[in-house]
Amino acid sequence: MTPDDKIQFLLGRRSIRVYAPGDVSEADITRLLQAAMAAPSAVAKDPWRFVVV
Repeated sequence: MTPDDKIQFLLGRRSIRVYAPGDVSEADITRLLQAAMAAPSAVAKDPWRFVVV
């Protein structure tokens, strides 16, 4: 992925308000949480809290 591709990806993001029915696997949830925890935070304080429903 080129730097331009990455910028286009960020600028092209959209909101999703209709979701496909079905369950999300525990492995997918774990991977999403790991990605969220890897995001930078101010002064590396990691102030995140997640609620998985």
